[in-house]
Amino acid sequence: TGSAWNTETVDSEGSVGKYTSIALDSYNEPHISYYDSTKSDLKYAKWTGSAWNTETVDSEGSVGQFTSIALDSYNDPQISYYDSTKSDLKYAKCAAAYPDADGDGVCDADDNCQNVPGPAWNCGCPCTTGGNAQVVFIMDTSDSMSDEFSTLCTKISTVISNLESQGITVSYKIVGINENKNCSSDYVTNMFTSPVSNHSKDWGPATQDIAGKYSWQAGATRIIIPVCDEGPDNGCPITSDDYTSITNAIVTARANNVRVSPVVCSKSSNCTTADYNTMVSLAHLLASCTGGRFFKSSDPSSDLVNGLIAIIGSCTYDRDGDTIPDDCDLWPDDYCRCGDWNQDGRDDCALKCLLRRIIFCRGRLEP
Repeated sequence: TGSAWNTETVDSEGSVGKYTSIALDSYNEPHISYYDSTKSDLKYAKWTGSAWNTETVDSEGSVGQFTSIALDSYNDPQISYYDSTKSDLKYAKCAAAYPDADGDGVCDADDNCQNVPGPAWNCGCPCTTGGNAQVVFIMDTSDSMSDEFSTLCTKISTVISNLESQGITVSYKIVGINENKNCSSDYVTNMFTSPVSNHSKDWGPATQDIAGKYSWQAGATRIIIPVCDEGPDNGCPITSDDYTSITNAIVTARANNVRVSPVVCSKSSNCTTADYNTMVSLAHLLASCTGGRFFKSSDPSSDLVNGLIAIIGSCTYDRDGDTIPDDCDLWPDDYCRCGDWNQDGRDDCALKCLLRRIIFCRGRLEP
């Protein structure tokens, strides 16, 4: 005010306001980008001259950290921010030149259903065809995963309710690897005769066991979601056994039409940075080669719900298993073609297709 600070609340819905960035337009009105920790979304606020107008810019996965906002010559906001789900840098512009007619948070320029609201992971299109998903969560039962395990148990009902509201029927089972914990109903080494897995960190072998031996339902999309923080075979350090376990999991999952979507959590103290990065790469490969979707959780209490909704939703609405939902996919029945969405001059599915061919021509994955 010139002599004292004048403060006011811009947004009080949930836990909001981290990673803020502010810019003034040509009328000296403030525009603010910020992170919604409750929903793991990128949000934007503008002072209209009499009140604050807030809106969600991006809600696909866990997005919106480390925001930076700037205004162009038309006072339209442009925002850069971090997508922790995909470990990507993202850019958003949704203003007069790029309106959002249906108000679903997906700009019309990127919305395949501009006048009907739908989730961002489905390119703004409503989920009208319905779908059935059968999901098995494989949980590392070691102490380092206690927070993730507890969050899954607490939030799973929220995940299922959201998916059901989109027309997706979900049956699920939460299992430990070598023991029961929290809300798990069984554990892998107890479920099958002669299991491959034998250690609390064996999420690679456990994926192979579930993919090949579980009683899968006919007509449902089959999804395995291993939740992990160390190497896939016996944890860290990474050895050739980890690579072998991922190869075997891929082969078994593909033979049984199972899509594997690993959720990778923060680095365990048992892993070096190099081992952790290798584990992340192996999890990416497992998802890519089975038509699943990789998700990296930095804070399960705030990002796990949206991550699981996107995983199950996109897998259920993805006929060819290229991780691109059908309403976003120019070629919904061709794994090797999905369009050049990142505008780098080549099809976004080309590399995934090549990796899949390399693995299965060689017969195994090598470190």
